[in-house]
Amino acid sequence: GGGGKKVELNKQQKDYNKAVEESKNAKGDKGVTQAKPNQVHHFATNKSKKYTQQFEQITNKYKLNLDDMWNKELMPHQGRHPYAYHDYMLEQMKKFDKIANGNQDKFLKLYEQVKQKVINNPDMITKDYWNKK
Repeated sequence: GGGGKKVELNKQQKDYNKAVEESKNAKGDKGVTQAKPNQVHHFATNKSKKYTQQFEQITNKYKLNLDDMWNKELMPHQGRHPYAYHDYMLEQMKKFDKIANGNQDKFLKLYEQVKQKVINNPDMITKDYWNKK
């Protein structure tokens, strides 16, 4: 039976087609609007009248700019964040400031931990997370 090769090709073609379909679906072309788009998230906001200044009072001591990489990550997220989230971040940063006491390296290490927590719990940047508490 010399017909084995053709079947193999069809399977590869099918797998390829399936992969293409799935990647289309992942992009939301098929009306899958559940997933939020990936956007650059500032863990400590750079856009808030109420909070940005307070964050900067801390970060300025460490010569850190809220727009730099230490404070940003691509995350599934859309729109504004609840005050509860900003309050939490401010609380954390004040705590880190006390511990790091002017040491940029120490401050960034602590900050990295809170970033990981938010990345692992992306709901933290939505209202629902804090409403449930």
